[in-house]
Amino acid sequence: MSDELIYKLEKLDVLDASPGLLGGRRHDQTMSEWRRCHVNVYSDRIHVEKYGFWTGSNKGEQTVFFEDISNIDEDRGFLSSHLTVGFRGSDALILRSSTSKMDEYKKCIVHVYENFKKNRKNENNTSFGSKENNHADDIKRFHDLMVEGIISEDEFEAKKKKLLDL
Repeated sequence: MSDELIYKLEKLDVLDASPGLLGGRRHDQTMSEWRRCHVNVYSDRIHVEKYGFWTGSNKGEQTVFFEDISNIDEDRGFLSSHLTVGFRGSDALILRSSTSKMDEYKKCIVHVYENFKKNRKNENNTSFGSKENNHADDIKRFHDLMVEGIISEDEFEAKKKKLLDL
């Protein structure tokens, strides 16, 4: 399990709609069932933590590993959009934010998820690997994030220096 935080997504809501997910119960999608949350995206998982006054005693957290994800879908609305991360059969993590923010959030989550799948495929196709190759792949991944405008040039340089032990 990787401890490197890639994205911290703010100002999202999570739907308490799945038994066992974030301590929620199955209900209709009413306004009272949405809870404010932080979403941390790591290289191998998504971690959601509810917070805020309206969450009250119904706080909770959930980790969804990329290897368990079956699909990522978006339902776009005029003012807000939903991102549904399907996993383990019929369970789903449903996130909501403004449509403009959700575009950015979806891009972040899908980018990391696609890299996870690509790296997983490479691991399955290669019986050997070196630390240097992994660093080169990581540097390329961070460079791609910089080119896409997801991280700044300074953040890219800092990650590169850390990986190269400079």
